[in-house]
Amino acid sequence: MFAGYASVRGAELAAIESESFGIDHPTVGALWVETIGFPQPVADTIRKCAKPLSPGDAPLDLALRSALAIAAAVVAQSDTEAALATLPDFARANLVGGDGKPDASFTKLYDALLETQPTF
Repeated sequence: MFAGYASVRGAELAAIESESFGIDHPTVGALWVETIGFPQPVADTIRKCAKPLSPGDAPLDLALRSALAIAAAVVAQSDTEAALATLPDFARANLVGGDGKPDASFTKLYDALLETQPTF
């Protein structure tokens, strides 16, 4: 069923899942971690990971969104600057040099992640 949606992510995929199955992937993930005893803030963060960021989001929400953005950039094989641009403002601000380009730590991390991405 999802063969035609390989490039769909985030809120758009969650909407397709909800329409097709009555529940979306983030909600299933949240229910799963609740049943195995993860702390409630972890389940809450997973449950809303496909929704846009809001000013009241907790640090855990922001960290998960950043990880998801970097993972999507790796899958897309984006260059380092494009990958950095996908991050939420708070994260991006901490990973740029004085020239506005990715700093050495982000470049090293992103290059390592690209190397771990399997090629098919």
